[in-house]
Amino acid sequence: MSAPPLIKDSEERPLSFQTMNRELSSTQFNEGETQETSRHALRKLNVLVIDDETFILEYVRKVLHQTGYATFIAENGDQGLAMFEERKGEIDLVLTDIVMPDSIDGLEVATRIHRIDATVPVLFITGAIPQDDPQMLSLMNGGFLLRKPFFPDQLIRFVENQVEHLHLAI
Repeated sequence: MSAPPLIKDSEERPLSFQTMNRELSSTQFNEGETQETSRHALRKLNVLVIDDETFILEYVRKVLHQTGYATFIAENGDQGLAMFEERKGEIDLVLTDIVMPDSIDGLEVATRIHRIDATVPVLFITGAIPQDDPQMLSLMNGGFLLRKPFFPDQLIRFVENQVEHLHLAI
């Protein structure tokens, strides 16, 4: 088994799962809020998370679970697409990496998912695409792309902004 990939914060300092875990544990909520109540009484949503990095999958799964989301996990685009087809009525939102070697990429996953069900939002996470790429800038400006690395509060805010914007809540 190979070592997890080196992920760096915005100041180019290496992050480990332990560092990200500590950040998750220290995530602050408003007075009287807990991780369960911070979601403004949203129903439990099912999120399909697709990433070829096991480390990222586990991190995102843990953050989303602690915030009250249920997750389905896929290790590449092909597996994610198959899981979506199998569970399309259960999945409310898809969160996918863009660059996944040896598989269809996240942009192709989004295209194919929208052919199956155009109402399911697809959000992107990536660390491999230059910020000056016009397509990536468009996704970032639209609030559909979160750049790696990210902290728990950034991931939560990213997902919840879309959930609230798209009225996925009850």
